[in-house]
Amino acid sequence: MQIALFGGSGKTGSLLVQKAYAAGHTVVMLAADSETLKTSHAPARILSGDPQDRAAVDQVLDGAGAVISLLSPAKGQPASALSNALETILEGMHAAGLRRLVMASGADIGDPNDHPSIADQFYKTLLRLSAPALYEDMTRAAYLVRSSELDWTIVRIPRLSEEPATGKIHAGHLGSKSSGRVTRGDLAAFLLMQVESKDFMLQSPVISSERA
Repeated sequence: MQIALFGGSGKTGSLLVQKAYAAGHTVVMLAADSETLKTSHAPARILSGDPQDRAAVDQVLDGAGAVISLLSPAKGQPASALSNALETILEGMHAAGLRRLVMASGADIGDPNDHPSIADQFYKTLLRLSAPALYEDMTRAAYLVRSSELDWTIVRIPRLSEEPATGKIHAGHLGSKSSGRVTRGDLAAFLLMQVESKDFMLQSPVISSERA
């Protein structure tokens, strides 16, 4: 399958590309500067562009069977850059008749099935107070995806860990068993699994890496 990847310029995206090719998939991705990623993200096909640009998005979606988004708010971007990008991607997917979307997001984005602990509520409140524009942008992006008619999965991420992948991933809602962190390797593996799996379709699991 050809996978369209957005926001994959970092370490997690590089791991995802490698795992995708090992599983027999191909990857076409969009990046601000394709030249700098030719080595770290080989053998992906990398196109230069902005995910808020519909023409650039359509090029990445051409021929794809599924979409993975690792987009996140970044310093220096407009306050609504993330949700505007997701809106553009959703429009492109609808036009192309493409249905499967797997999106990474922060664990602070709520879900009706959550049973957050006092600590979870504290960190969510802290984010809303310290970075209200960022929180609003993330929330709007998740709302747009959930309101779409696509076959979506929002993978919510706690603290990212640079440790080696464990190969053991817990997926549930806030309040369920969780280590509070996920390695980049485990995150990449879980995102890739969702491309063809229906286990978490139309759901927003929080994932974490399990330790022995």
